[in-house]
Amino acid sequence: MIANRPQSRMISEEQRANFEKLKTDLKALRDSSNITPEQKEKLVTDLRTMFQGANPPSQESLKAFANALSQARSDGTLSSLEKMNLVACAKAVLDSSNIPLEEVEAVIADTKEIIAASGIEQADVEEIGNDLRAIKQEANPDSSPTQPQ
Repeated sequence: MIANRPQSRMISEEQRANFEKLKTDLKALRDSSNITPEQKEKLVTDLRTMFQGANPPSQESLKAFANALSQARSDGTLSSLEKMNLVACAKAVLDSSNIPLEEVEAVIADTKEIIAASGIEQADVEEIGNDLRAIKQEANPDSSPTQPQ
């Protein structure tokens, strides 16, 4: 047994049902996806190209981005000003890493293409989130339910 790991316990029927629902919901998403192997390979290739010449980003730019992200998420909404700040901070991270804008744009285009082909909609994301929250709540009933992010 691994140190500091709680002893295994029986999974309740409710938890089994929670896992089965998650499995079913994820399978439905996979089955409705039209992502091709070529799309995946293009993203991998573009990511590899983007990071081959990259340097580690500066600590200052990473801290600024982390702070902007934390601030933007603090109230659960994303204002125009927060979006602009996040974009500026992300650009500073990329600039400090010596990543050409064209390579970033290629990865963004690949990602958008994969997202569009995935068939995943906001309702799907929320359903998976609900499944995961139910699993968490059943695993730790003393915790307060996690709100959607």
